[in-house]
Amino acid sequence: MFGVEEYLTSVHDRRQEQYATSASFFGSVLTAYLTLVLVLGPFLMKKRLPYSLRNTLVLYDLVKIACNVYYFHRIATIFFWSDTSFWCPPVGFDPTDDQTKLVSDTMYFYYAIKMIDLFDTIFIVLRKKRNQLTFRHITHHVSVAIASWVAYRLFPGGAMLWATGIQALAHAVVYFYYFVSAHQIPGVFFLKPFVTLIQMAHFVIVTIVMTINTANITCQQPVLFLLANIIFNIINFFLFSDFYQTAYLHQGHQGFVKQKECYEEYLMKSLDSSKRIVEKDEKENNTAQI
Repeated sequence: MFGVEEYLTSVHDRRQEQYATSASFFGSVLTAYLTLVLVLGPFLMKKRLPYSLRNTLVLYDLVKIACNVYYFHRIATIFFWSDTSFWCPPVGFDPTDDQTKLVSDTMYFYYAIKMIDLFDTIFIVLRKKRNQLTFRHITHHVSVAIASWVAYRLFPGGAMLWATGIQALAHAVVYFYYFVSAHQIPGVFFLKPFVTLIQMAHFVIVTIVMTINTANITCQQPVLFLLANIIFNIINFFLFSDFYQTAYLHQGHQGFVKQKECYEEYLMKSLDSSKRIVEKDEKENNTAQI
């Protein structure tokens, strides 16, 4: 019987051997991640003040927006400007086939994005945002990282292109919200529930696409792999749904009113500030004329 490492080494895209995607390397990264965010990080930060990381996070959000937009552009290129199946692009391991190589390289870029996503949790630990270090957050990041590795390593292409393209578009919106909210404009927080709804909607769309492809006999990805992704998306949908109900429905009304008041106060201050600037300019012009 093959060991896990031996099996995964024998069944994968040979074009990927130059990349750091072996089972042992990936497993080591996930182990280090979980150890850092659950044990080592909280221990080291226990007696330290939280780091602000404002400029770091602004730059990080911009990088993530650019990465997800670029990835969605690559997916659109594969679907609309190449000779490939719309619902389930081919899964191929032929190193001489340019089309499958394009798909494989695109899936590698997705895998790299998911590895970068793990820094979300590291930043949470450094900022001591304990309320954000939830089971939902860690489960989501770990499961997405595993799915991206399996898809890239074993089944590059297929229905996963659809799923990852939709996810990239949703994440571009999410990180754009993070970028804008970092500037602490009170009115922006009205958009927070809608950002969560966008994430929930993307899980629903991906589940529908995966379900359709389970009956698609031309789709080269194994049905068990598609079913595993369907279960993964359903679990994540309910985790996000539970968060949405807790944060915005059960306790959301008071928060909504408070945000509304803050936004109105922000607008009044902005108007007063603009009025003072105009009055100052008029006073200076009158003085100059005299």
